[in-house]
Amino acid sequence: MKKQSMKTKIVEAVVSDYNNPVSQKIVARRMKRYGYASHSYYESLNELISGGIIKRFGTRGLYLYENHNNAIRAILDEPVDRSKLPASDASGIYAFFVKCPIWDWWILKVGKCTNKAAREKDYRGTIGSIVFQYFRPVPKNRLTKAENATLAFCRDQGWNPNGNTVEQFVIGDDEAKKIAMQRLNEFMIQMPSTYAYTNTKKAHIIDTLDGKQDVRDKRPPCAFMANTPAGIYTKAGYGERPRKIYTYVVPKTPGSVELVEYPTLQACYISQLAWTIRRCTLRDVKIKAKKEKTRQRLDELDESV
Repeated sequence: MKKQSMKTKIVEAVVSDYNNPVSQKIVARRMKRYGYASHSYYESLNELISGGIIKRFGTRGLYLYENHNNAIRAILDEPVDRSKLPASDASGIYAFFVKCPIWDWWILKVGKCTNKAAREKDYRGTIGSIVFQYFRPVPKNRLTKAENATLAFCRDQGWNPNGNTVEQFVIGDDEAKKIAMQRLNEFMIQMPSTYAYTNTKKAHIIDTLDGKQDVRDKRPPCAFMANTPAGIYTKAGYGERPRKIYTYVVPKTPGSVELVEYPTLQACYISQLAWTIRRCTLRDVKIKAKKEKTRQRLDELDESV
C-alpha cells in the first residue's frame, strides 16, 4: 500500500504540469512536500518509467515527461476499501447511468462532489429516483485530479461524449452497459440498487401492480433541457398533467444549441426551469414593446409642438 501510494504521489508530481516537461529538481521538491526524502522514491520512479507511464528524456537528472493518458490513469490504481459503503457525507467521484429518452441508449454521467448526499439531492430536483450507482471516496484536496483521471479513463474506453458535454458519455445498448459496469467496478464501489425515498410528499407515491412508484419518474422529458422531466401545472400525484407549450422552433435534441424550425406549431413538454425562463423572455418582450410604443408617442408629441 505504501509503495502504491508513493507511485501515485510521483505521478501527481509530474502530472501537475500536464504535457510540459518537468525537471527532476522540481519533482524532488514536490516529493519533499509530500514527505518523501531524496532518493527514497527512485526505485518506484524507475518502475513507472520502465512501465511506460512516465517518459524520461535525456540522461538522469535532466527532464521527466509524463505520458498523460497513462499517468493520469495511475491515480486510480490505489486500492479501494470495499469492506464498507462510503459515508453519506463523503467526498469523491460518482457515476450513474440514465436512459436517453430520445435515442433510447444509455448515458453515463460522471463527476465529483464534496458531499455525496447533498449532490444526490441536487440531482433529484430533476429526476426523483437518481442515485449514484458507483462511488469512489477521494479526499477533497485530490478531487480535481481524480475527476480528470476518471474522465481520461472513460475516453480510453472509446466512449464518446454526449453532445458538447465533457462529463456525459454515450454507452449504447444494454450489452454495452454491462461491459461499462464491469469496467467501472474495477476502481469504484458499486452502490446498492435499492433506494428509499426520503422527504417525499405522499402525493408522489402511488400504488401500482408493480408496487409503490414515484410518479415523478414517469413524467415525460423536457424538449429543451437535457435529462430534465417536464413540469406540471396541476396538483402533484396521481392524474397530474405535464406542462406543454406550442412553438415553431425546437432544439434538435434536448439541450442542443442547434435549432429546428417547423412550418406548423409543435406541442413540446417543458420543464419548470425552462417555463420560468420562457415567461421572463415573453415578459421582457412585452415590456420592450410597451417602452417602444411610449417612446414613439413622445416623439409624436414633440413633433406636433
